[in-house]
Amino acid sequence: MNRHHIFQYLKVSKYWSQLLTLYLLLTATFGITQVRDKIDPKLLIADPSKLQDIVVVLNKQADISAVKSIHGKDNKATFVFDALLKTAENSQEEVKGFLKGRNIGFRSFYIVNMISLKANRDLITRLAALPSVREVIEDGRFMMIEPVPAREKTDARAIEWNVTKINAPSVWSLGFTGQNVVIGGQDTGYEWDDPCLKGKYRGWNGTTANHDYNWHDAIHENNPMSPGTNSCGFNSPVPCDDNNHGTHTMGTMVGDDGLGNQIGVAPGAKWIGCRNMENGYGTLTTYTECFEWFLAPYPVSGTPSQGNPLMMPHVINNSWGCPPVEGCNNTNWSVMETALNNLRNAGCVIVVSAGNSGSACSTVSDPAAIFDGSYTVGATNSSDAIANFSSRGPVTVDNSGRMKPDVSAPGVQVRSCIRGANNFGTWNGTSMAGPHVAAAVALLISANPSLAGEVDKIEEILSYTSVHLTSTENCTTPGSNIPNNTFGFGRINVLDAVNMALASNYTPYVKQNTSIVIDNASKGLILASPSGTLFSVKTDNAGIPVATQLAGVSSNPVKVTGASFNLEPFSTGIILKSPSGNYWQLGVTNSGAVTTSALATLPATYSIIQANDLYIEHLLKGVLLRSPDNTCYLVHMSNLGKLIAIPANCVN
Repeated sequence: MNRHHIFQYLKVSKYWSQLLTLYLLLTATFGITQVRDKIDPKLLIADPSKLQDIVVVLNKQADISAVKSIHGKDNKATFVFDALLKTAENSQEEVKGFLKGRNIGFRSFYIVNMISLKANRDLITRLAALPSVREVIEDGRFMMIEPVPAREKTDARAIEWNVTKINAPSVWSLGFTGQNVVIGGQDTGYEWDDPCLKGKYRGWNGTTANHDYNWHDAIHENNPMSPGTNSCGFNSPVPCDDNNHGTHTMGTMVGDDGLGNQIGVAPGAKWIGCRNMENGYGTLTTYTECFEWFLAPYPVSGTPSQGNPLMMPHVINNSWGCPPVEGCNNTNWSVMETALNNLRNAGCVIVVSAGNSGSACSTVSDPAAIFDGSYTVGATNSSDAIANFSSRGPVTVDNSGRMKPDVSAPGVQVRSCIRGANNFGTWNGTSMAGPHVAAAVALLISANPSLAGEVDKIEEILSYTSVHLTSTENCTTPGSNIPNNTFGFGRINVLDAVNMALASNYTPYVKQNTSIVIDNASKGLILASPSGTLFSVKTDNAGIPVATQLAGVSSNPVKVTGASFNLEPFSTGIILKSPSGNYWQLGVTNSGAVTTSALATLPATYSIIQANDLYIEHLLKGVLLRSPDNTCYLVHMSNLGKLIAIPANCVN
């Protein structure tokens, strides 16, 4: 090779060497950028040498969408537990192996596929670089919703005004006190042996206490924001309240000391509890740990893999929130929302207090009240006025514009038990309102056990049977609308809710083996709501059922007197004629949603009503229809003029 060729070769080699160097530099820079993008900015600006509380979220998250086709609380909870646990066990090995190899302690979760630990900047960066890791976030801090000061009134010996206000005693007189239903609470803990609570605790059999599967303490160490020492210590093996807040809320749900202090809405229900706050302060992981324990409670000294989903409560109350000043941000919102939704999808109703940041609009601003899956509760007083402090919607912090609260309940001058034998406190707050709704769920399920696990249906019944309240406040939506961003649908009325859900109210049935065709677009199906208001149901040209309130019934309707219609088999139904002359058949989906289906032709056999309405004359009667999976639902009318399908017993 001559000198010229050697020179040319060196030039080419130098070019490719520079190109390779540039490629490696760009690749490294891109890789570093990718890793940094997976780390919470709050962690990147902290002292690199300082150990920080972090959460490592895995890429793989379980697909539990099939739960939508499953009926029943136990079946749903078992499916969700198995799916979430399997996903976590199969996808956490890389991170666990990395940490175990360095003798670094951690806690694994499955309700959200994540791992929590303490780490400095170097370890955070190394974890973020692992392919199985989606993100590394700060373990945000949370706090209870502080009650608003109230005048103490502790000497009452009667059914409390707030319990009577929502008509709970009228439900008790029907024989439904929450029996066979379990309420869960996550809060500052609970004084389990308070006279108002002891007999209601699932872990007490009248002689001895067993806290396994009934109590969990998610507080394992001191919270830096918590002042002083903790009266309960850490990892308490028995239920304990370090604040009073939790005990007060549980009293409103189930409390009754047998001596006249009837403070609870559902005194026949049982309760279980999880402490998620240390002196009123919690973290993302303490709340997630409680959500996880509720999905499948496990023994006091056990592990999540020992959880039993059949022990999951029917409903849980949450009187806490996470304002931004406490470390909550849109990074850890998604983790909490995933945990909440997974528990909800397992068949547990999630009741959450709206917050005490009112009276301005858009003050429902903290998790978990902001989430769509939360049944969020505002506070009213004895005259059904909204409490000044009760947070209003819409939710704007996540740009959703979501309407909140969902409903309201008494939250002013609410008397309940606090720590110490025969001690009571009268407090204000949405923390006091939420427990009324959680207990109302218990009354509803005790009246109709088929509702257990049917979260959407339970919320629908409570919302549409509430005392519908309006306001002069116009928070995006006019306050004259129902629902609105002040009261939601209104103040709950558990008597109307139970009457709508109570299967014995549907009987007797008039059996009909063929579809009924109302062959006149100006005529329809007339039903009475629980409050006695009459509505005529017709269909528009798109097949959407339209309910119109009636002042009275026109002459000569076809009446079903004192009974519900039982349409059997599945293919039969009520067929309505639209203004354009098309036929639409009322039906229900497998999940219990009322729907219509277009008919190209009428069935081979049917009964026809040509010039009259079909009138189901009696209150709380309706039409018994079957879903495609042969589940029976009683379709009847809410106070707001919405058709609602309630799980019912199939009859021949």
